[in-house]
Amino acid sequence: RLARRRTILLVLALVLVTGCGTGLYYYRQNHRFTRYETAWEVALNEGSLVGYRSMGTNVLKYTRDGASYVDNRGQTVWTESYEMKSPVAVVNGDYAAIGDQQGNVIHIYSTEGKQGEAKTTLPISKIAVSGNGVVAAVLEDSISSYTAFFQRDGSQLDITIKTNMGVDGYPLALAFSANGKQLMYSYVQLAGGELKNCVVFYDFSGVGQNVPTRGVGRFDKMFEGTMVPQVAYLKEPYSCAFSGNGPVFFSSRNLASPEMVAQIPIEEEEIQSIFYSDEYVALVVRNNSGENPTRLEVSRADGAHVFSRD
Repeated sequence: RLARRRTILLVLALVLVTGCGTGLYYYRQNHRFTRYETAWEVALNEGSLVGYRSMGTNVLKYTRDGASYVDNRGQTVWTESYEMKSPVAVVNGDYAAIGDQQGNVIHIYSTEGKQGEAKTTLPISKIAVSGNGVVAAVLEDSISSYTAFFQRDGSQLDITIKTNMGVDGYPLALAFSANGKQLMYSYVQLAGGELKNCVVFYDFSGVGQNVPTRGVGRFDKMFEGTMVPQVAYLKEPYSCAFSGNGPVFFSSRNLASPEMVAQIPIEEEEIQSIFYSDEYVALVVRNNSGENPTRLEVSRADGAHVFSRD
């Protein structure tokens, strides 16, 4: 009789736990908030504000006069001053770089504050930062572009990627992997009287040392007739090239030979915006038919489609 009672109690406990778990899952999947309250409010001096970037667990605010790190209650953690005509900011995890576009200076920051300052001899076109603070800067003269690399303290590394704009193309976008060992590039070039786009992968680990120019992968056929204005690294080993025809996903599981793993075509529709995290990539596209004017497309980092929703 005692054993039977214990069995009944155990079954009831399992049913209760299962029911609570199911209820919690259903609540999280289906609950919709209907109101909100303002918990706090703080006035920010916009001044010469250029923009904000998510950095670490807080927010990087950058202007033409300086940068500040603002926590989730609007309080300033640190502030650094500089003077730039056209600042552009990039973030990767806990590190950020702010460069003066067409200028010659880059400031490197972490969530703890300023780490270093890099100076260039040629004008800065684009920058990227890795998750450990290494910065890549695209510098240009009249016929070539050079990608120079700087440590977090601003000292220049003895690595340079040179591309001829007439042969290799113009660098349209670049992204650094979190570990700083891979660099992803989008190049546009004029060939046969028409613009063409390609995506190139570079490797700076021991694998890339055995390859000329450290280029370990080049992809162009899937980008015929379209441009790739943005590239991004997602969770390892995946990355994504955002083309006008839809996102193309790559895997660098084999560092010596990256491969395309998925392509999500967005045909005969306009991509209005893109956004992504380490885990997901999402697009808002204009619907050509139906009641709703736009549609949300969400995919995982490996290119697996999650859902479409008008």
